[in-house]
Amino acid sequence: MTGTGRILLDPGQRWTRVALDAIPAGGGVLALPSGIEAIAEPVPEDDVFVVRQNSRALQLARPRLELRVLGDDPPEVRHNGDALHLRPRHVELLTILALYRGHLNADIMCAELYGDNGHPASVRVEMSRLRRLLPDMLESGGYGLARPVATDVRRVRALLDRGAVCEAAEAYAGPLLPGSDAPFIERTRDELEGWMRQAVITCEDADALWAWVRSSSGASDLLAWTRLLAELAYTDTRRSLAVARIRALRQEFGI
Repeated sequence: MTGTGRILLDPGQRWTRVALDAIPAGGGVLALPSGIEAIAEPVPEDDVFVVRQNSRALQLARPRLELRVLGDDPPEVRHNGDALHLRPRHVELLTILALYRGHLNADIMCAELYGDNGHPASVRVEMSRLRRLLPDMLESGGYGLARPVATDVRRVRALLDRGAVCEAAEAYAGPLLPGSDAPFIERTRDELEGWMRQAVITCEDADALWAWVRSSSGASDLLAWTRLLAELAYTDTRRSLAVARIRALRQEFGI
């Protein structure tokens, strides 16, 4: 099922298109038209979910991993609600596992994590350590996740894909793992930031623009501040800050 309720696969249930509000971005609890409570679990394809009737016992039994890896604050990893303190390399590994589209093995992971300077043996060692920390979340002998993982990156992607630009801008805390130089992280960071900025610049939504310029990514975005000023009503108290920022950025850039 997609986030808009369209059925992609119906294993014998004979569902029609589900007439319900959009599934919560990133997945979660929702009510079906019948009144039954269900759980929407994300799958690797953005904005596609497996929807099952909610069984609280099952929900409690299944481990859940949550990654907050956007923004300048230290990344946050939670397992069943409990904070984990992981090494930066392990956070990078989990991020790649959660976001990579396609099959992963030691050679591919090595290239995505270390670039040309890595060795697959180093990846195997790090993966072995990570499996010991999260034995119920990772495949025992492969390079895949055994359980669903929620990430703020996929939430922002899903919102952008639905056209919910303001919500996406408010959820976008900043660049993906800004201190990481892993090739996959850098590529994904640039892709998401470019998508986010383009969506905000072209949406003609003052609140979306405001959320963007208040983030670390948009704070020095002269075009965004200029677009924001054009969208704000003359009585809007944010105009004075926009005027001041535009003046300061023009001086900084020598314009």
